[in-house]
Amino acid sequence: MNSFHFHAMHIRGQSKTAALFHVLFFLLIVWNHAVASNDKQINIYNWEGYLSQDVIEQFQRQSGYEVHQVYFDQELIRDETITSGRSRVFDLILMDDITLREMKTVGLFQDLSSLLGTIESFSKDAKKACGKYGIPYGWGTNGILHRSSVSKTPITSWRQLFVPPPEHQGRVVMHFDVYDTTASAMLALGEPPYSNNLRKLKEAQTLILNQEKYRLDTKYALSYAINHGQKSQMSLAFGFSSDLYFVREVTGQEDWEYVIPKEGTPVWYDCWAIPRAESIKQATREFLLYLYQPKVAAANAEEIWFATSLESALPHTSEDYRSDNLLFPEKNGNPIIRYPYIRDIENYRVRERMPYSWEYGIQ
Repeated sequence: MNSFHFHAMHIRGQSKTAALFHVLFFLLIVWNHAVASNDKQINIYNWEGYLSQDVIEQFQRQSGYEVHQVYFDQELIRDETITSGRSRVFDLILMDDITLREMKTVGLFQDLSSLLGTIESFSKDAKKACGKYGIPYGWGTNGILHRSSVSKTPITSWRQLFVPPPEHQGRVVMHFDVYDTTASAMLALGEPPYSNNLRKLKEAQTLILNQEKYRLDTKYALSYAINHGQKSQMSLAFGFSSDLYFVREVTGQEDWEYVIPKEGTPVWYDCWAIPRAESIKQATREFLLYLYQPKVAAANAEEIWFATSLESALPHTSEDYRSDNLLFPEKNGNPIIRYPYIRDIENYRVRERMPYSWEYGIQ
């Protein structure tokens, strides 16, 4: 598999226009390195480490198709790529359910009803979340990653991510995203994560800005871990439930733990989406049908260790996987507070402006 690893940059002082220029320049490079349209090639835009290498290689051997991946580590840059129209170099894009719901209204993605009809037994919640423009892939929660050997104070609250205990100060890695970052700050304030309260959103923005003095880096924790490996100095980070085992593996630090804070957490769903085109490539269709065979989906989910949305895959997984409290907290007797997503145009506009103010230090 040819993979191109692009770390979405948070360049201090960089304008939105400049960030988009970097995205477009990157895509031009990708195009020149063989991510151009090709009937025998499937081009995927994905989080790093979120698709089994073994599964890809088996598919390539059986089908004769080639799979290429390009990685993003911030949804903001992925979304800029999509809205710029340059995402058409990709055959599959990994989308979160919230953004997919926002973008489907402007005709950016293919209606996948015909494909969805050939794949059975998605969970009801995942199918509802992804709708007819997305194929459910995985689901999970947001939480806090921390190293237990460093933590002298129990990590139990979202507020500790923004005002960390002394032992974690200067070692915080924060993922910046229009929804995830703001939702975490709102929960730290004791507010629902998707509240429309503009005064509280501004308080959340201040909390995020004030976190800067405690940060080691501003990126996705897993990307930081991959970049630094055993030299990682990170000890506290925003993370997803699917990140824990990979962070342990790439850093060699077995003391990493994942916590769902006491204030609760959003539950997210990831969906495969296809940019709008005249038709879906045969290679893409065959790859998806292969990936969603129950035994293949089970192997993929266990290797990456994320919660699959394909219920027919579960009987083919191990007892260790099915009983993992991290992946299936509610099934294993650990209730979580779920929060509904509230779609409000003013709410979205305020949140959309926030990442740039975090970079500039503007309140």
